[in-house]
This record gives sequence, C-alpha cells and structure tokens, in this order.
Amino acid sequence: MKKKFNAWNYDAYSGILDAIKTFKVYVGVLDAHVKDTGAGFIWILREYGKNDRTGQIKLNEGDHLVIYGKGGEVIFDETITPDRDFHQNDDCGNIRVHWTQKGWKPEIWASFFIRPDGETPYRAVLLKKKK
Repeated sequence: MKKKFNAWNYDAYSGILDAIKTFKVYVGVLDAHVKDTGAGFIWILREYGKNDRTGQIKLNEGDHLVIYGKGGEVIFDETITPDRDFHQNDDCGNIRVHWTQKGWKPEIWASFFIRPDGETPYRAVLLKKKK
C-alpha cells in the first residue's frame, strides 16, 4: 500500500535529502552556447542569480535533467544520454550541435534550448553527481 503524502512526514522527503547529498542541484533556464567559433552549440543551464560564465552549467552524460513546460508541467525528467548519430544540419534546423538526447527527435530536443528572440526560455533543474 502506498503511503499517503504528508508534508510533515520526514519520510516523504528522504528521497530528496538523499539526492541533495549525492548531487549538486542547479536551478535555472535552458540555453545553447557556442564554445568556440564554428565548433557548434553546447547545451547549458543558465543558473538563476548568476549572469557570468560561472552560471553557465554544461549538460553532460549522466546528469539528470528536469524540464518544465510553459504551464509548469514536467515535460522531461531523465538522465542525459547523448545521441551523436544524427545528421546535424538536416535534423536541427541547419545548426551545428554536439549531440541530442537519445530517444528524442533532434529538432524537438534543440527547441528546448534554442528559441526565437523574445520567447520565454524553459525552466529546468539539473542534478550533477558530486565529485
């Protein structure tokens, strides 16, 4: 039988507390960044409250990412598994990228990070294993 959620019950938070011990948690919005001229886009999370390079957190294989839709619903909640076997120029709207998420259409994955000017970015939580 499932235990009913009780906000005052410590057990309800034990999974979250374990995650905080294991992972570094970043909260922000998704974006794409060109590291070097011509090298292509890398996927990043821009951490809230940091406007410099220290707030640009690169997504790596094994990270866990949660993406929230425009209405606050969870639209992605998975571990990052790069798929580098795709036709970059055809699949991602004539832009060069390093990888897309395995199991996702490249143009949909890219749309989480690359948006038309003025469009609200996707909010996200990124968990990286502590070293």
